[in-house]
Amino acid sequence: TVYRLAREQDLGVSVNVFSELHWYVDEEEYWEQQEAAITGFAPEVQPLREVLAGTEPIHKILVMGEEPSIDVLEAALTDRPELELAISRSKPTYLEITHDGVTKAAALTFLRDYFDIPLAETLAIGDGGNDLPMVRAAGVGVAMGNGAKALQQAADAVVADNNVGGIAEAIKRFGI
Repeated sequence: TVYRLAREQDLGVSVNVFSELHWYVDEEEYWEQQEAAITGFAPEVQPLREVLAGTEPIHKILVMGEEPSIDVLEAALTDRPELELAISRSKPTYLEITHDGVTKAAALTFLRDYFDIPLAETLAIGDGGNDLPMVRAAGVGVAMGNGAKALQQAADAVVADNNVGGIAEAIKRFGI
């Protein structure tokens, strides 16, 4: 449905599908090359219709594109609660889509429960919009100084950015 919506609206976005250790794309162009340069990991070019029709489990879809196009797709997906999606922006031009039970907040809650750690003794540090639910779910939520404004507003504290030791600052201040 995500793939179909992105293609039907002719948004000019890059749809990326992640399955286990695979990163699939229809074609490798600007957005895919940019992400490959960031991650040091190259996508596999394969028709996404075939990947999505196959039996491999899909754990994430990343849609990259100009901010107005991402805004349109995000609104279209938000209007479809029956899809049970977790939708977040890791950058203004990146829309990350997973099942609503597969989030950083869900992982934090799982680990907290599994290790029987009191909520007050949990610490989450983030910088992107995709970190917002996790930071809210933690006993202490910290935003990086270079983080998204919404994240900084929701966090219990804001530390220096990630280029000048912000994580070390958070651990020293709130180390659990």
